[in-house]
Amino acid sequence: MDPTLELRDEKVDVREIDNVPDILSIWRHYKGRCYLVENIAVDAEDKHLVVCYSAIGQKDGRPYVRSVKEWNSPVISGVYTIMRFTKICDADIEIIKSLGREKQFRATVMALNLPIKK
Repeated sequence: MDPTLELRDEKVDVREIDNVPDILSIWRHYKGRCYLVENIAVDAEDKHLVVCYSAIGQKDGRPYVRSVKEWNSPVISGVYTIMRFTKICDADIEIIKSLGREKQFRATVMALNLPIKK
């Protein structure tokens, strides 16, 4: 059986879909910094899903991209094996306003036809 799915003319590995973090959710990296998941994309080279995210409180708002597989992978920290990212909460409009990203948030919500939490 072919484990891929057609998604806008792209074949995507469906084994990753169940592990995709929610768009507009906030996660803590195992090193302590918090990140906002802004979108999910398809890597143009290998057709795997990637998480598009940015650090909360980072002044330049630089985006990052990491494969879904790596996002969900455990890491060894000292003598412990822990998850790379841990979900903190779903972002609501007040959190987004406090981050100065309301315009971007509303554009994403409209594009994905998501309900806005107030």
